Amino acid sequence: MRETAWRVKMFRILEKLRHWWHPQNRHTKPPRRVKQYAALTGFPYQYQLMKSAPGDYEFAIWTAAHTARSMQILVPIPGLEARDRYALAKLNLFRAFDEFVPADLPYRLTVNDTALLDELSSGTVS
Repeated sequence: MRETAWRVKMFRILEKLRHWWHPQNRHTKPPRRVKQYAALTGFPYQYQLMKSAPGDYEFAIWTAAHTARSMQILVPIPGLEARDRYALAKLNLFRAFDEFVPADLPYRLTVNDTALLDELSSGTVS
């Protein structure tokens, strides 16, 4: 009986490895990890970056009490590096978590200035 269970486990592991190393799956990116944020409103959020293009970020957001939804954050500021655009998107995501309850979160935010980034670089982000 034990030997049969061991063989079944090995078979499952081999199938996963075959799926992973299949030529069609080599170019797919692994799923992004789910992150958590405890907002000032008292709600613990979970979020995951679903889509990222230069200046256009889409996050999947959910809490224990609410189903998953998405939020798109646009950063159409020319001259910013990609990491600065992403930093602005995440800072505005966290600010939305802190200011709104889950039912009232906006579906789209547009970032028009770098004030949060300037506060972050000077160390005065509240």
